[in-house]
Amino acid sequence: MAGVTVRGGVEAKWLDGGLKGAAGSSEELARIAVQVLVEDLGTEGARVLLRDELAAYLPDYQGAVIDKRSARKE
Repeated sequence: MAGVTVRGGVEAKWLDGGLKGAAGSSEELARIAVQVLVEDLGTEGARVLLRDELAAYLPDYQGAVIDKRSARKE
């Protein structure tokens, strides 16, 4: 992991379900976020949003511990 500490809880509800969970790592937080995005926007909408967001970051960034540059494109 890239030296990022995550502590948080998430509660999300939608028409036929929901989720309640805690994130102890950035990977767990991402999995929860993807599930919520898919429920809200559908698979393709979530894919487009994530693709557009990731486009703002350097494609070769290696993480906060290894790479001393800013992750975002200037």
